Amino acid sequence: MAVTAEVVVEASSSLVFLRRQQVADMIVELSFNEAARQRLPQLKGLLIDSLQQLPEACFIADDWTEILSQVVQALMNPSEHGENRLPAHLQCAIGQLQRRLQ
Repeated sequence: MAVTAEVVVEASSSLVFLRRQQVADMIVELSFNEAARQRLPQLKGLLIDSLQQLPEACFIADDWTEILSQVVQALMNPSEHGENRLPAHLQCAIGQLQRRLQ
């Protein structure tokens, strides 16, 4: 029984890790133009750091739109999940994405 629980926790952690990466990719693709994507390593790194501060529950849903909405909502409301470390230009782009998702 303990082995099964460990496997489920490990699978869940792996799933959340992959989803964080996928959500970061989606946010960058949906929020930034080509010129901004030239700075992709910096932007994506900052974004992934912020995504790691969010609860795992933000990354679990049946639909990618729902996952993206949950994550964007959490990023835009930092008081609920800790300090917001996003630079202004990244926060502005995510805010625009939030409006598009509503």
